[in-house]
Amino acid sequence: MSSRLAARRAAVIAGLLFAALVPAACGGDGAPSSGVPVGTVPPETGTPPTAPTEPTTPSTLNIVLGRPTDSSIAASVLADPGTEVYFEYGTAPATYTGQTLVEMFNADLYAVNVRNAAARQPDLYVALGDDFSIEKLIEQNSLTQEAVDQVYRYQRTYFGLLGGGSSLFLVNGNHEQAAGYLLGDRYNTPYRNAPVFAGRARVTYFPLPAPDGFYSGDTMQIPGVGLVRDYYAFEWGDALFVVIDPYWHSPVPVDNGVPGVEKTKDAWEATIGDEQYAWFKKVLETSRAKYKFVFEHHVLGTGRGAAALVHTYEWGGYNRNGTAYEFSSLRRNWAKPIHRLMEDIKVTIFFFGHDHLFTREKVDGVVYQEVPNPADNTYTAFNADAYNPATISLPGANYDATYGVIMPNSGYLDVTVSPDRVTVSYIRAVLPGDEAKAGATNGAVGYSYSVSAR
Repeated sequence: MSSRLAARRAAVIAGLLFAALVPAACGGDGAPSSGVPVGTVPPETGTPPTAPTEPTTPSTLNIVLGRPTDSSIAASVLADPGTEVYFEYGTAPATYTGQTLVEMFNADLYAVNVRNAAARQPDLYVALGDDFSIEKLIEQNSLTQEAVDQVYRYQRTYFGLLGGGSSLFLVNGNHEQAAGYLLGDRYNTPYRNAPVFAGRARVTYFPLPAPDGFYSGDTMQIPGVGLVRDYYAFEWGDALFVVIDPYWHSPVPVDNGVPGVEKTKDAWEATIGDEQYAWFKKVLETSRAKYKFVFEHHVLGTGRGAAALVHTYEWGGYNRNGTAYEFSSLRRNWAKPIHRLMEDIKVTIFFFGHDHLFTREKVDGVVYQEVPNPADNTYTAFNADAYNPATISLPGANYDATYGVIMPNSGYLDVTVSPDRVTVSYIRAVLPGDEAKAGATNGAVGYSYSVSAR
């Protein structure tokens, strides 16, 4: 096993990942809500900084490896107090295919960010997943319903800062392990209760949409959970909001599995499922909303980047390297790949998380908007190298690399819907005294742009 260690000077922080989007001021009559006037932020403002440099190595860093096996190795690390450390590793020298978790959570900064959002009094607040990771409980063999409940109750302390004026919507992430593959007979694992515990906590502590006269969505019920309430759609003013979820519906791990269960090597096996696809297609095709927003934890629910991935598998129909179109034979019940469906229906913006930074790209008229981490006090643009490629592999795609924007953490997106445009503003969150480190002040507009109806 080959490994590489990277370290940066940072506060010691707990492992909780979160990405947030605030679609603000999308009132029931299509007019902006009070407190978020339209036109106060001009389109295309802000100057994206250059790509972040490699973190500085601490002055004291000492690593000793031991206990090697045919599939693992132990590492003992000594470093300066407050140093954040992660390992990159692989099975060949200088080839690093995996990475341990990077901690990106500061409780004080998280509270600052949510309070910033609450001050805008948005109608809706959408969290893009990885808000309720239970993987440390699994790794520590302490997975119980009560332990999972504590994870969800902990997040209530922050979401509760929104007050009584904003409605919260959740998107399922890979680290929640609210995933259907664990319920089937394919994998012999002691963690079959993980999705049940997570699903039960989710619907117990958060009032999520269920199919009725206002919302459409998933009718699947899981014993011990009931309706999982993972994918749903509704219209609010001039906009359609659609949340989709691959994790509950894929028979294999979409992203990371649990110990003893690896991510599938054939990405065509991972899927949102025929039923969800048919629902998604119908919702998009029958809506007459001027603006259409789609939310998912990530393109395909896994990988890094957006424009660089849109050609692949059920999203674009091609194999990984873009040399063969396989969609027709591997998704026989689907009319077209997901990206083509969004292109044809003229989806305004696809919002997603997973990569923990602010990025904007556009392919075939669809804006792909990654939301920033709200609590990263390293103020880093994680995974920036996966975005804004010079070219992409989707044949015939309308893609302009100059439209791409990459910015570091932290903050939230304020999305204002008005009759003639949608304005997306990146509102920075910065701790007192961190202004120079972050290159911004708290509450400042880091970047803003507008999109017209298509």
